[in-house]
Amino acid sequence: MEETAFFEGLMSGYAKVFFKMLPVLFIAVVTVIIAGILGKVTTRAVLRGLKNSRVEIVVRRFMARTAGIAVFIVGIAIALNILGLDGAAQGIITGAGFAAIITGFAFKETGENFVAGFMLAFSRPFDIGDEIETAGLKGKVVEIDLRRVKLKTAEGRDIFIPNSHVFRNPIIKSKSEKS
Repeated sequence: MEETAFFEGLMSGYAKVFFKMLPVLFIAVVTVIIAGILGKVTTRAVLRGLKNSRVEIVVRRFMARTAGIAVFIVGIAIALNILGLDGAAQGIITGAGFAAIITGFAFKETGENFVAGFMLAFSRPFDIGDEIETAGLKGKVVEIDLRRVKLKTAEGRDIFIPNSHVFRNPIIKSKSEKS
């Protein structure tokens, strides 16, 4: 009988705390939902804003998704602060920073190609259809993406050049068929 009274008292204490925290929990959940919606709206807005730009579609999508995810992460940090978990919010942000640093070291070469791909997409030193030569490799540009440039040689062979290689070396551009 004593045990039952103890557990009833314990449960009623937890129930009181739960019902006291319920409004705060509700606000935190609503904050996360709003952050998710704002993240999607941000993604769409960035895509629409860049629609008529000369930025490659792959770059546009990446930028839009990154902006949307950033908005969502900020919303989660706000929700954790609402719940009084300031340390957890800081921990998540710190952990994300460390994860980014570790990932950067792990994928250094891929990252270099990716950044060089952004630079090539924005600076546009050549377009698809242009004849280029870089570091002794010569051909017609048939594809440009965030990781590599694909050339077609006069003999019909495909050459795949990492963007970081293209970006670090001089580019000799011949007239394209469009010119």
